[in-house]
Amino acid sequence: MPLLDPLPFDFGEISKAEAEEFVSAVGKVLKLEELGKLYLVNKGADGFALSFDGEWYPFIGMHIGLNPKQDRTPLADGVTLIRKLVELLRRESRARGSRAGGRYFLSLDGVQRVAGSDRVHVVKWNWPLTTDETFKSTQPSKR
Repeated sequence: MPLLDPLPFDFGEISKAEAEEFVSAVGKVLKLEELGKLYLVNKGADGFALSFDGEWYPFIGMHIGLNPKQDRTPLADGVTLIRKLVELLRRESRARGSRAGGRYFLSLDGVQRVAGSDRVHVVKWNWPLTTDETFKSTQPSKR
């Protein structure tokens, strides 16, 4: 049996442009669907919930449990940070013999998944944007 890579996986450096592209993609969806703001929170907190379907397509869900297809808000294809993240999450999912997809929580220091009542830190990174820059990009539109 092969040895598993130790967790968390190291994402490598996130460029400011990659972070801004991600925040912009999520911000457009949140404004469109009026779901609120993107919160990338400090270490130890819940983080921003990002879900993936069984084929690793990202979406924002509107339910705590399973998200029926009609309630999934997909993110735009081609977001660099998400493509890189999916490769690491696929490796982690295969290593633990789990089905593809699921809900992950993104924060300033990385990505976690829920395992029972615990959080498992599966990817580490250093978020290059300040909290103000992240929040500024996702302010809800005014009516």
